Amino acid sequence: MIWHPITNAKIPDRNYANLLPWWSMRGSIVEDFRLSEATAGALSVRLHYRKILAASEQAKSITIFCDLQAGINKWSGGNALIYAGSVYHKLDLWIPDAETDKMAPLKRLIEKRYAAQGRGYVYISGKVEQYKSKPQIVLRNIKQFSDFPPES
Repeated sequence: MIWHPITNAKIPDRNYANLLPWWSMRGSIVEDFRLSEATAGALSVRLHYRKILAASEQAKSITIFCDLQAGINKWSGGNALIYAGSVYHKLDLWIPDAETDKMAPLKRLIEKRYAAQGRGYVYISGKVEQYKSKPQIVLRNIKQFSDFPPES
């Protein structure tokens, strides 16, 4: 059905020459995570959600593997919010004072490297806490981001 011409008639043509390498890159990032997760200590939002919830109840420092392809989702009074989970696996990344010069490198990193047609996937480290009954990590420093899993 997805290849049916009538189904796709209203959808603009996709540039597969550009999309295939991007999809391949993203697929290899996920595969690298799957191969290294047992020893790396990083938690997937979808695969290890119960562990993330347990860590948030104790305000533990963790590293999560998540997709920031959607970039910053919401602005609130100069602060920014990223929905790093899913409908069933809620996890927020909060950027306080996101519009200040101090936070500009962090915002630029998200926008240029991870959002939209960027690599998307990232390892985020920080203390996970409960905020309004869901886990949240506050992003304050560019050093909380990594393309690679933490060393065990």
